Amino acid sequence: MTKNYQNQFGGFTIIDLLVSVSIFVVITGLTLSNFSRGRQKDDLRQGSLLVVSLLQQAQVYALAGQTINGFVPAGGYGLNFDLSNPGRLIFFADLDDNGLYSFGGDSLVDTGNYNLSTNVTITNLVVRQGETSQSSNLSNFIYRPPQAARYLDGLLNGGTLEITLRHSQTGETKLITVSTASGQVNTQ
Repeated sequence: MTKNYQNQFGGFTIIDLLVSVSIFVVITGLTLSNFSRGRQKDDLRQGSLLVVSLLQQAQVYALAGQTINGFVPAGGYGLNFDLSNPGRLIFFADLDDNGLYSFGGDSLVDTGNYNLSTNVTITNLVVRQGETSQSSNLSNFIYRPPQAARYLDGLLNGGTLEITLRHSQTGETKLITVSTASGQVNTQ
C-alpha cells in the first residue's frame, strides 16, 4: 500500500514553483520594457517642452521689458541653436544689438546654457518662407522689445522656423514650429 504524500501535506511541487517563477519573470520583463520605452518618450517630450518654454520666456521678457544690468537690451532676448553642439541651447540677451548670439558680447539670461537629455538632440533647423525652405546649422531666434518683433539670424522674418528633435535610441522625432510672423510656437 502506497501513501500519497501530496494530498497529506498539501504543498506545491517543484513544477508548480517553476511555472509560477516563469510567469513572474515574463511579467517583470514586459513591465521593465514598457517602462524603458515610456522613459524614452518622456525624454523627447521634456526636450521639446524645454525648447518651447525658453522661446516663450524670451517672448515674455521682450514684451515685459525685462532688464539686464539695469536696462532693457535693444536687441531683445533670444535662443541660440547650434547644430555643431545639438544638445545645447543658449538663452541670451542681445546686448550688442546684432541679432546674433555673440560670445562675450551678449549676456546669458538666468543660467544661459541649457542641455537636452543625453539621448535627445536637435537634428534639423529649417527656415521656411512660402514654398522655399533652407536648412541651417546655426540659428538665433530673437524677440525684440517693445512689441516682441521676431528676428531670425538678425533679420526681420515672415517665415517659419522648424526645429526637429530626435531621440537617438528610438529614432522618434518631435517637430517644433515657430511662426516669425506671429511668434506662435507649436509642437507636433
